[in-house]
This record gives sequence, structure tokens and C-alpha cells, in this order.
Amino acid sequence: MRKVYTYQDPMMVYHMKNILAIHGIECVVQGEYRRSGVGEIPPTEAWLELWILDDWRLVEAQQILDKAREDPVTEQETWRCPKCAEELEGQFDQCWKCGTERR
Repeated sequence: MRKVYTYQDPMMVYHMKNILAIHGIECVVQGEYRRSGVGEIPPTEAWLELWILDDWRLVEAQQILDKAREDPVTEQETWRCPKCAEELEGQFDQCWKCGTERR
């Protein structure tokens, strides 16, 4: 097992775990119970850790996580449905009102 990621926010650690799982990389989160020691141990020692099970996939896992961290979430422009003229938020590819696909 190799540690590939650690962070203060547990949600981010689990998000990264899900990203690796999508790519077929088995991993586990460790350190859940260390969080109760904050104040007694340095804060960074209480962060959750993400460990991959297959050492041979270390480089691949690091590349996937690096890409996930550098991809900013960008807000897409709103668009108007060509069929019914409904205004839709940019993250949608299909009109909720009539079902027309975005061009």
C-alpha cells in the first residue's frame, strides 16, 4: 500500500477516492479516528490519508489526482433552447421543458 493523498477536508479525500475508483484503482481512507486528537497532535497529523492497494499503480494514481486537482470547475454560459426558447443554465445539455438537446 502507498499513500497518495492527504488533506484536511474529509469530503475532498473521499472525492479523490471516488475519482480513483472510477479509474479502477482500489484505495482506502485511513486516519478517521485521528481527527479526535486535534489539539493533542499537530493538525496535519489528523488529516485523512488516501492509500492505494496496488503499489504498481502509484504513478498512474498520482497523475490522475494531479489532473483532478488542476481542473478548475468553470461556470458555463446560459443558453436558450432553440425549440421552446426556455433559458437554461450552462451545465445542462438538454432542455428540461421540451427535451431538446443543446447544439
